[in-house]
Amino acid sequence: TKIHQPSLFIAGDRDLVLKMFGGDAARLEAAMREHVTDLRGFHIIPKAGHWTQQEAPDETTGLLIDWLATL
Repeated sequence: TKIHQPSLFIAGDRDLVLKMFGGDAARLEAAMREHVTDLRGFHIIPKAGHWTQQEAPDETTGLLIDWLATL
């Protein structure tokens, strides 16, 4: 299945969910790009866990605003 809508991925480098994908961000991004045809951003925020909007609000908001500007 392919996803054809503009998409953005943001996660913290301490997010345990990443471990479900082997903890390898480059491998996860490559796998996502196979299925998400308009992935406009893939970001791993250092020193943040699963709740990036609470743990790194300025960086998360900046990434969201930049992505929204591409729409």
